[in-house]
Amino acid sequence: MKSHSGVRAFALAGIMALITACQTPSGNAALTLGNEYAKQGLLREAIDQYRKALATEPTNAAAGRNLGIMLVKTGDYRNAVKILELAAEKFPADFDTNYYLGEACRAEGRYGDGIYRYQQALRARSKDPRALKALAWSFYKIRYYSEALTNSRKLLAADSKDTQASVITARILIKLHRFDEALNTIHLAFKNSDKESMPFLKSVEGDIFFETGNMGKAGDSYGVALREAPLTASALYGMGRLTSQKGQADKAAGFLERALRVRPEMAEAHFLLGEVLESSDAAKSKKHFEIFAKLAATDPDLLIQLEQTRKKLNTARN
Repeated sequence: MKSHSGVRAFALAGIMALITACQTPSGNAALTLGNEYAKQGLLREAIDQYRKALATEPTNAAAGRNLGIMLVKTGDYRNAVKILELAAEKFPADFDTNYYLGEACRAEGRYGDGIYRYQQALRARSKDPRALKALAWSFYKIRYYSEALTNSRKLLAADSKDTQASVITARILIKLHRFDEALNTIHLAFKNSDKESMPFLKSVEGDIFFETGNMGKAGDSYGVALREAPLTASALYGMGRLTSQKGQADKAAGFLERALRVRPEMAEAHFLLGEVLESSDAAKSKKHFEIFAKLAATDPDLLIQLEQTRKKLNTARN
């Protein structure tokens, strides 16, 4: 017969085991809870549960994939890439695994890897607009404009009212110097756009006029965009370019600073503001060139400006 102390110890051990089981759910239970948090938009809580699932079951591929997706959504791209590359070995044909891995690669400046992943995602869903947009932008960034245009036109073919598709297509056509086609694309989009989309379309229209040397119309387009939505960063940047070219340095700096308050990561605005301030505020100019150099380091579309910036910074150090 067991002693009373032995019985109590046995019972206590059972209670502690039950408490531990409640505190440390199985991998599948944590995965289920993580999925529920993710549906509710509670990304940090979802990440915590997916990590618990992996701590319990390190080979839980679904938990790894979902953790990687949540990390992309919270901006932790470096860790997301590592986790999603492992998940892709288990889910090579899964849309979400490939799409979000593409997003993480693109955010890290790995455009070639991103393109490959978007293409894999589109094998699963050939007309998915998110993947088509991301693929078009990725080709755009590495100057494969014909491929970018092919994919952006697929977007427009699927939905002619997609404002983002029109903007992407027009911007690609600007790079190809096909300005009439770019303008037609924007004007067609005007017919289908809502009030919220109009400032972005007018901003692109302004860019087309700017590139063709029609500064009056460019200013009018940017002005309409800013009247409708004063915090449209692309229109503020456009006005910065326009006033800078007119030699109005103070006005240009004002527009560019406003653009950067809205979008601090706008590399081109940092570069132009650095140039605008060179003669009036050398320290502030240097600061913006330094920020530009960091932002543009992985952007192949800004190589010329990056080289100019490095020369300026080297000169300033010497």
